Amino acid sequence: MIQKVSKSQVVKVVPTKSTIIYEYPGDSNAGSMAIADIKGRYPRQGLVLNKECTEFAYILDGNGYLFTSNKKIVCKQGDLLIISPKEPFAWQGDLKVLIFCTPPYDNAKHIKA
Repeated sequence: MIQKVSKSQVVKVVPTKSTIIYEYPGDSNAGSMAIADIKGRYPRQGLVLNKECTEFAYILDGNGYLFTSNKKIVCKQGDLLIISPKEPFAWQGDLKVLIFCTPPYDNAKHIKA
């Protein structure tokens, strides 16, 4: 199966003043994709986690940090970060991140840690 997602189908989500996420909807059970434009911190406070998805986050542009419960990871253009399900995290910096989730992203399963 080949599926095309046109620019007109992209869903713009603004979870905080400093973050815009462009979600690419699809019918595939394999995964889903988004581009996050982070200028500051996401989430604004605390950490979030995905109950089910593994998130593959490729830094398209910029630099910053990925925080976990006990680590501060430096991120820069060209880095790939793999975030396991149930791993609490937060982003901080000036970053454009391509995120692939498998199984597909479900907002109800992306929660505060």
